[in-house]
Amino acid sequence: MNVMMRSDYRPLCDNDHSPMQLHEAQLEMLSSAMELLKYGGGKEVFCCMKDGCQRRFDIVQGYHNVVKGQIKRDGTARRCREHEVPTFLRQISLDGAKGIWICSQLDCEYSDEVANMDEDERKLTEEIRQYDVEIDVACMKLAGTARAVVGILDELMQGVTTVSASLESVGMPWAQVQSRTLLEAVRQAKINRGDREGKILLSLPGRHDDEAAHRKWLRSVRLVDENQGMLAAAGRYGLARLGRLKAVVREVAGALSTVEHPEAHACATRLLGLDAESVQRAANRVTGMRAGPAHETP
Repeated sequence: MNVMMRSDYRPLCDNDHSPMQLHEAQLEMLSSAMELLKYGGGKEVFCCMKDGCQRRFDIVQGYHNVVKGQIKRDGTARRCREHEVPTFLRQISLDGAKGIWICSQLDCEYSDEVANMDEDERKLTEEIRQYDVEIDVACMKLAGTARAVVGILDELMQGVTTVSASLESVGMPWAQVQSRTLLEAVRQAKINRGDREGKILLSLPGRHDDEAAHRKWLRSVRLVDENQGMLAAAGRYGLARLGRLKAVVREVAGALSTVEHPEAHACATRLLGLDAESVQRAANRVTGMRAGPAHETP
């Protein structure tokens, strides 16, 4: 979607309800923070002109404050149900009890009438929004960990399947037995979409999916209260399958190492290498979590 700010109305400040104005002086400062450039929109920044008020509005961030050059978001901003862009306060009723909120996207007709809040209600709402942000962050961290588990499991399954095929090609009874053992372990390790936890793991957004995909996924998670707990359960579900597969890999590698045959020793070495690689990937994931999101292990 081409994000383009409408020009037929100007936002009112959501704090003091005064008209906001396009403030060209703010554009360079916001752009330098690289907060807006990556979205291809949001260059029109509206500022509250009331003394002491730091409120800003643009089509990307919605209502926010700017403190020392950094954008401070409110948390859960109101958004248009169709375009997923922030809505802004267009009009206040005469008694000040209600406000009309409209979509900031050009030519959108979406509007919503919302009751205004007093100062205490606003503070409580902001506190709730902050908790919402913390929950969202926790959900995304859980998703990143679960996604890493799925990646490690998939890679190990592929490697084990390849070793199984090598053993099968040997054509000897001991090799066929171990090949079938590995294939059965891979079958049992496979994530089952019929399991609730498996369905969650298979629905996780990819690391390189766009912002809209992550937001859509996060909304689906927040629809059910226990889903944050289910994300943790899904991660444990994946880890359990990974652990069982690794146990079989080590068992088969040990059995193969006792067989006096070059291919047996080669397959044992490959299996132990796959096990070591999975351990290293898990260690890298832990290191990445400590370093921050930018260091997430693929």
